[in-house]
Amino acid sequence: MHVFTYVNVCVTVSFIVFVFHWTCCVFICLSVVVGLCVLHCVCVSLYRGTCVHILVSQHHLPPPSPLIFLLPLSSPPSPPQRSSSLFPLTISSSLSLCSAMQCREVAGQLRQIDVSGGQVFGTNADDAIFTLYRDCWTQVPGALKHITVGPSGIWGVNSTNAIFKLVNANWVQVPGQLNQIDAGGVQFVAGVNTSNNIRCLGQRYLGSPVFWQDIPGSLKYCSCGPQGCWGVDNSENIYVLLGVTTQQCQGTGPWQQVNGSLSMLEVGSDGSVYGVNHAGDIYHRDGITSSNPAGTGWTFLRECGKSKHVSFDQGHLWVITQDNQIMDCS
Repeated sequence: MHVFTYVNVCVTVSFIVFVFHWTCCVFICLSVVVGLCVLHCVCVSLYRGTCVHILVSQHHLPPPSPLIFLLPLSSPPSPPQRSSSLFPLTISSSLSLCSAMQCREVAGQLRQIDVSGGQVFGTNADDAIFTLYRDCWTQVPGALKHITVGPSGIWGVNSTNAIFKLVNANWVQVPGQLNQIDAGGVQFVAGVNTSNNIRCLGQRYLGSPVFWQDIPGSLKYCSCGPQGCWGVDNSENIYVLLGVTTQQCQGTGPWQQVNGSLSMLEVGSDGSVYGVNHAGDIYHRDGITSSNPAGTGWTFLRECGKSKHVSFDQGHLWVITQDNQIMDCS
């Protein structure tokens, strides 16, 4: 009887010890998992916090990143680089339905934006240059009032209308002067000067020496794509130039006027055309095809607020509102 009781007690104690042991093991494992999760969240928070800190304090440039091969290591000689008022963070998760597109606000402020091939570049009111990298704005050395990115590379003009191209991570000055420039053409760039003269630089002249070709006409803004070049004049009339090729950036005929009125427009990498009128309304050109590159009509897009600049790439319409806010619509 005593032996049976002893054995029973031993078994009971062993069972309790067994349960306690495995309970402790499970608790420890869960603690490790929770600890790793907390550590991950802390790391993510520190990463985003670093991104915010770097870009709020614009008295210094961010440390090198994997995108550094895109960023110029020397800046245009004039004007001197100024501190920026852009305070970019990550793209906001709040969505608002505007017309047939969904738009989300991107933190920060820009005066002008250009997108192509998945790259996003812009300039702010202080002529500071920024590019979007991993949902975070990174300041690019230099000072430009207008920047463009496209099949012909990354180009820009500064406040004195000097022209620069990004070559081997350095801004290289290109002879000539332009007020606005566009690199959306297939291996050629085009632009307009302060006298509204239109110039283009074909593939055979992209090297040295540089020889700008004059395109007949008068425009204040132009943009090119795979189907041709588009532009607007001082009266906000809209024109399209067809027959534009890599070897012949001047096109095969005169500018053809298109119905409508716009203050600026941009041709996307797929040939689509978006523009803004004097009231800040955004329009999309319908019916553009290889057989009808001039399209058929305009569709009004009721975007979030009034706009002053747009650029389109890979299904995303980037909008700069009249108060320099940034919207990504798709």
